[in-house]
Amino acid sequence: MPLGATPTSFARSPGAGADTDGVDRPPGAPPRHRPRTGLWLALILALSVGVFAPTLLNGFTYDDPHYARLTNPDGERNPMVASLQPFLDYWQVPMNHGAGAPCRGFRPVTVYGYALVNHFAADPVGDGEDAAMAHHIINLLLHGLGTLLVFFLIRPLLGVGPALVGCMVFGVHALHSGAVAAIVGRAELLAFALGAAATLLATRALSPTSGRSAARLCAAGVMLLLAFASKESAVAWVGFLPLYALARGVPLRPRGIAIALLLGLPLVLFLTLRQLMLATHIAPLGPFTVEYDANPLFNAGTLPRLRTATWILLCALGKTVWPCALSCHYGDGPFPLVTATADPRFLGAASVLLALAAAAFRARRHAPALALAAAAWFGFSFITSNLAFPIETNFGDRLFYIPVLGFALLLAAAAAHCPARWRTPAILLLAAWVAWNAGQSVARSRAWFDNTTLFTTDVTHQPSSVGLHIDLAGVQASRFDAAGSRATLRRAAELNPHSARALRLLAESVAGPEAEPLLRRALASPLLVRATEGKRVLWQLGAVYARDGRPAAARAAVEAALACDPFDEHVRMHLLRETLRAGELQRCRWLLDAGLALRPDDPNLVLYRAALAHHQRQFAAAAQDFARCLDHLPPLQFVVEGRLWHADSLLQLGDPTGARRIAVQIRSHAARWPETAAECARLLTAAAPR
Repeated sequence: MPLGATPTSFARSPGAGADTDGVDRPPGAPPRHRPRTGLWLALILALSVGVFAPTLLNGFTYDDPHYARLTNPDGERNPMVASLQPFLDYWQVPMNHGAGAPCRGFRPVTVYGYALVNHFAADPVGDGEDAAMAHHIINLLLHGLGTLLVFFLIRPLLGVGPALVGCMVFGVHALHSGAVAAIVGRAELLAFALGAAATLLATRALSPTSGRSAARLCAAGVMLLLAFASKESAVAWVGFLPLYALARGVPLRPRGIAIALLLGLPLVLFLTLRQLMLATHIAPLGPFTVEYDANPLFNAGTLPRLRTATWILLCALGKTVWPCALSCHYGDGPFPLVTATADPRFLGAASVLLALAAAAFRARRHAPALALAAAAWFGFSFITSNLAFPIETNFGDRLFYIPVLGFALLLAAAAAHCPARWRTPAILLLAAWVAWNAGQSVARSRAWFDNTTLFTTDVTHQPSSVGLHIDLAGVQASRFDAAGSRATLRRAAELNPHSARALRLLAESVAGPEAEPLLRRALASPLLVRATEGKRVLWQLGAVYARDGRPAAARAAVEAALACDPFDEHVRMHLLRETLRAGELQRCRWLLDAGLALRPDDPNLVLYRAALAHHQRQFAAAAQDFARCLDHLPPLQFVVEGRLWHADSLLQLGDPTGARRIAVQIRSHAARWPETAAECARLLTAAAPR
């Protein structure tokens, strides 16, 4: 019998009854009970969860604080996860709304899940670190659920034994460590669990013998929508679901309209909501860009991107078969750009991938399980492969959480049709593969303990990754290892002498005249993305000029940084502060009006408008704006100055009581800086009762 073919005893037939091993049999045939199936399944699920159990000791690592913690790495609270918002609010904003520059990610279900866990597990007045274990427990449970769903997906196709093999392969696969160990990997876990459940439910509803099919199809449609809203790449379930139903022998043609509605309505609704979010939050900011060290393919041009993405996809297939040298980040370095069509990497990768796809297509009739395995791997990996369009990363372990389903199907089909003479060697080979992956999964779970452990480990796995060296240098700097951080940044600049980010950070870490030449090299880099890294380089160059006593050059550099990205509030605030302190009120007004045109309700800009009004002795307008914005801002130096100006405005308007109340409230913060301490003392004296 051909490998992956469905034996006669496994074939589904209308009116057949299903026994305990998931195989349909003619009515009246005695079922073959498998009392040990539940025990084996429980052991596999325990192993699948157990190899990732060390993550329970981990904190918020790598990207986790940016998206899932109450406070981001800058200490600012993330409003969408720090408190539970109305569910529909999450369907209108990017996944990092209110916590940094908006990204293109649209994952309302995932972000709502972060907020839900934080609501019950985090101290609302803390930074949210105490909720880490609860988040990791949820990830482990979702991975266990996903592994169980793999069993239910494979059992009707190949039987119980192969299904157990498939779910074991899926459960211990080390490539899953990036999704399970990282809290933000929950997007992959939810997308898989919801999509797989929708597929099983829809397939049952489409069966000719199914009752209550309309209700099941509606439920499957809702699950598909939630899967899409967990991770955008889950839209690939739209292609996999009908292929899976066909492999199960479900006739689709009589239910064509129902299938079109089941797949089309959730997809159209999701894409419409995502497009509305992009139009509202991303399009007004100008063209979206990605740093070179995150994804060299993003700005590489169509042909180099396609060639390199093809090579990376073959490397991903290799990691699917034998996961090794795993890492939280790849980016610039591990996968050099393929610039020529005649490059052996592209020709070899294209030949292998096309041959595998063609073989799977030819096998669709006599070996449907093999065809379905190939469809799962290629289909679920295509969206994140940079082939159709560039994404924010060139490769990531967690991006292959769902595609591993294809490999699990492949090994399940091999187990179903393994000749008796090969059974013992096959079992030994499978045991060795499972043991290797279990060990790798445990090791990767421990590596994700914190950023220091993660980056120190992964830089040995991917020593050519510029981004990993930069991340490691940041951790070293945070641990006051300035010399180690500087050496790591020099290594990053050696790996890619044109890396603008590495050069900028190296310039920041060195003292003396070496900084300016490094920044000028960064500005001249052909890889510089001016809207992001270019802005930071110019900002830092301005700081160097200011330190060297060249104020005019410093001002010009900072203004050039603002021209790179007019939406950058930090650069604009710096210029506003400098022009206000220098008494350049007209220049301050121009910068302020330009900023308010972009963000009319930004409390920082309202604060500067109030400060400008105070300097122009428009005390009534100043007091009104101060009262409107100051309660929304942290007690930084300029905010403390604003509160003192607010008190002075009230004093000038004849309200010494209000002025004194503000001065008393801000006195402890004002004492942190000599100039604000002196001004606070003056106001307390001037507003003292007569």
